[in-house]
Amino acid sequence: MLARLVAVTALLASTAASAQQLPSNYIGRFGGVTREVCVSPTVSTGAYSAGNVVGGLITLPAAFLSTNSGILQSVRLTLKSVQTAEFDVTFFSAQPATVFTDNAAPSIAAADVALVQPPIKLTGASTGLGTGTTYGADAISRPINEVGSSAYALITTTGTPTFASTSDVQLCAAWLED
Repeated sequence: MLARLVAVTALLASTAASAQQLPSNYIGRFGGVTREVCVSPTVSTGAYSAGNVVGGLITLPAAFLSTNSGILQSVRLTLKSVQTAEFDVTFFSAQPATVFTDNAAPSIAAADVALVQPPIKLTGASTGLGTGTTYGADAISRPINEVGSSAYALITTTGTPTFASTSDVQLCAAWLED
C-alpha cells in the first residue's frame, strides 16, 4: 500500500513539473484566448497621395502571450471622418529597422524585406452610421510568430484621403493566442 502511495505521489509531482504555465486569468478557459489590440497612430490632416504611409510604423503593444505567436483573426480600421479610399495593412514578423514616415511614400530597407507579411486589403468602406468610416477583414487565419510580445504594422493607402484630425485613425487587430 505504501509503495502505491509513493508511486502515485511521484507521478503527480512529475506531471505538475511538466505542466505549461498559463496566465493568471486563464483558469476555466478552453479553446485558446482571443486578444484584440487597438492603437491610434498620429496622422496628418493634409491630403495623402496614393501609396503613402498612414501614421508611420505602428506598434501594437502586448499583442501576444508568452509564446509570442498566434493566428491573426481580423483587422479593423476605424476613421472618425468619412473616407472612400482603400487601405492596405502590412504586418511584420519583427520590428523593422526602416523608418516609415507618415504621409510619405514607403521605402523599405533591404534587410527588412524578409520581415514583411502579405498585405491585408481593406476595401468596401462602411459609412452607414453617419460621420465615420469602418473597414474590416475577418477570417484571416494567418499564423504570426513575433520576436517579442508586440506586433508591428504599416498602413498604406491606395487612394487620396484627407483626415479630419491627427487622431482620426484607429487600427485594431485580433489574434487567437497559442
